[in-house]
Amino acid sequence: MEFYEEHLERLTLREWLRMQSPRVLLAFYVWLMFKIRLASVKTSISIVKGDIRERLIELDQVPEEARPRITPILDHFAEQGFVDPLLESYLYGRNRDHLKLVGVRILARHKSGRCVVAAPIIFGEADGSYWGESGLHTFIDAENSITSEVGSQRFDRTPGNVVTYYPECRFEELLEQHRQTIANRGDTYVSIHNQDDMLTYLQLLENRAVQQLVQRGYLVPFEPEEGPDLPEVVDYGFKPVEAEKQPLFPGCLIFVVALISTILWKLWS
Repeated sequence: MEFYEEHLERLTLREWLRMQSPRVLLAFYVWLMFKIRLASVKTSISIVKGDIRERLIELDQVPEEARPRITPILDHFAEQGFVDPLLESYLYGRNRDHLKLVGVRILARHKSGRCVVAAPIIFGEADGSYWGESGLHTFIDAENSITSEVGSQRFDRTPGNVVTYYPECRFEELLEQHRQTIANRGDTYVSIHNQDDMLTYLQLLENRAVQQLVQRGYLVPFEPEEGPDLPEVVDYGFKPVEAEKQPLFPGCLIFVVALISTILWKLWS
């Protein structure tokens, strides 16, 4: 397993605005404070990556309150022709022996061999979990892939991965859109015949994504620590922002600059 700290201050303005939409004005203000060092981000968030095979779990290892949310999705995928499902664990922590399970990702391949689905489910407090943005992946070769994803773009594009986003799209519609995209491109593709094929090509895609984020400094690798302490679970709101006390005037000036810049950005976009 590989351990990474997440550094939100390394996001580009474009990525930060995407993740905080529709709070564009506030997002721009906070991002600007990061860049001129009037605010800092607590880097206690620790993501576990590495070999997907090491992070596979069974359904009975999922918290009991979250299982009723997962089973219908597995059944729905099966109805759409997806087979050989697996559960990849989402883990946070700074110690190999004390990792926190915060969610899973459902992985399955289509019986045609043309694509695989990856659907994250993050455990919550109210109803046990919520379903994240599903993605369909077709692999051209070991370094290139085509993805159709529910939702909107957050991070900049992973090298070799062509992504089309469909906001508020039902899974059946996403599958049909993906089929049309593949047909229109006319590319030859890797046929995914079994779970091993699926995991191999998903691993290659994840490796490219992680490598890019490490090169940018967004993910910083570290050696796991001794002891049972766990980090806080990631919160993509503004709670992680810790601004030191500063004179009022610079803050007001920054806010005015942010307001004017946001208005200009809106007019130009």
